[in-house]
Amino acid sequence: MKKTNFYKKHYLVAVYDEVDQLVAVCDNAREFGKVFGRTQRDADSILSRIAKGERSYFLHNDEKLFIYFIDLEPNEVREFSMIF
Repeated sequence: MKKTNFYKKHYLVAVYDEVDQLVAVCDNAREFGKVFGRTQRDADSILSRIAKGERSYFLHNDEKLFIYFIDLEPNEVREFSMIF
């Protein structure tokens, strides 16, 4: 069984469009990069800048997408990590 690594150890990455429709939920930067066709470096940069408040959105196929970080409680991290 493989353990899930969450963004910054305890966040899920939720991506919404401009009308607040959920586009994707990713566990970490690697998954975010795969879903949106970005390199690991680009994914890390996008998530880091948004987390720091330097940006509020990123562009994907000429569409503004917004990221929200879902803070998981320690018991949720343990539970979700065990799902395979």
